[in-house]
Amino acid sequence: MWRTPWTARVPLKRTDDPLFEYACHEGNYSVENVLLIARAADRPVW
Repeated sequence: MWRTPWTARVPLKRTDDPLFEYACHEGNYSVENVLLIARAADRPVW
């Protein structure tokens, strides 16, 4: 519990570039596996 009120600031910069959703972290976990499978598929078969 806080004894006094407090605030936080997050400075942002305006941009005209496209923004991508960052909230879907479940998909981020699968990216590593997708890349591992793709690299395995690229390996030559002896």
